[in-house]
Amino acid sequence: MLVSEPNKEGRQASIRSGKCIPEQRWAEYVCVHSSGICPPDAITFDYVQQRTDAPFEAVHADAGASYVEEYRFDVSKIEPLVAAPHSPDNRKKAAECSNVNIDRVYIG
Repeated sequence: MLVSEPNKEGRQASIRSGKCIPEQRWAEYVCVHSSGICPPDAITFDYVQQRTDAPFEAVHADAGASYVEEYRFDVSKIEPLVAAPHSPDNRKKAAECSNVNIDRVYIG
């Protein structure tokens, strides 16, 4: 993950790259990729092209952009987490919640 220099409003962008989940389902893919800017790949193009004939333009980071930080993660060592009631800060490993019945969810 790369973190950009702040813009004039003080905002920064995080840019994800690498192939961590291309074989997984679209929901997992979107969950990871929606949390920052990710270079579009075949999965993204296929998804868009199946839903519209309208022209679109992919967005990429500027060539030669400078970044404040660079982080590398071994995603094979990251365990899925879920938020338990009643706060997103109440995190549990997804494996610990396999026997929990779900009757309501919040996504966002």
